[in-house]
Amino acid sequence: MLTLLLAKIGAICDMKGKSPSEQNGIEALRDTDVSVLSVGISTAGEAEMAMASMNPERHITATTLDADGAETIANVVASSEYVSQIEIRIQDVVDCMQHYAPDSFDFVYARLVLHYLSEQDLMTALIGIHTILKEKGRLFIVVRSDKSPEAQQSDNEVDPITKLTTYISMVGTKDTRYFHTPGTITSALRSAGFDITHIDQYDEDLSPSFARDDDIWVPNNVIEVLVSKK
Repeated sequence: MLTLLLAKIGAICDMKGKSPSEQNGIEALRDTDVSVLSVGISTAGEAEMAMASMNPERHITATTLDADGAETIANVVASSEYVSQIEIRIQDVVDCMQHYAPDSFDFVYARLVLHYLSEQDLMTALIGIHTILKEKGRLFIVVRSDKSPEAQQSDNEVDPITKLTTYISMVGTKDTRYFHTPGTITSALRSAGFDITHIDQYDEDLSPSFARDDDIWVPNNVIEVLVSKK
């Protein structure tokens, strides 16, 4: 089972153009970014292993709320050459200040995870990330936008307080997201004390599968932002 998963991850790593936002986040890392927090393991550990491969001195703390996913990836990492560089933890990003001291990380990678949070929890998480980043530390985030086809369905339910949208996904599941605009996400980031370094918005097909191994890709529109701590 583990050998098969490793083979699938290897095959996924060779796929071109499927996840430009993931590649952009990995390429944003500098050689000096040796302490990295990866919030939400959405690609079966692929991104974290790619980060580790770029710098043998880099340590990645990868967090998730998915206990089964954490166990799977811990097994994958344990069988890889990056076992000493990647640590898997079950943690909630909203409570990150309870788990890490201020100025702990050079870089935080949060691809396709912060859009699960309500407007209120998002601010708590961003303030926490700002605190645990080192001086001039950077945060790379990707959230789904309100231009995504699933965000524009007529029967969606939007909570005016939390800003969360409940909808039926294109694969038939009932899901909840905060579909952002460039204005909502940058406003939250600035309020948390970040300077906007880069922002982009583009179409990207996303896989609903944890390991991206079922060849299902759902059309989406994402907002990518790179910010630095003031």
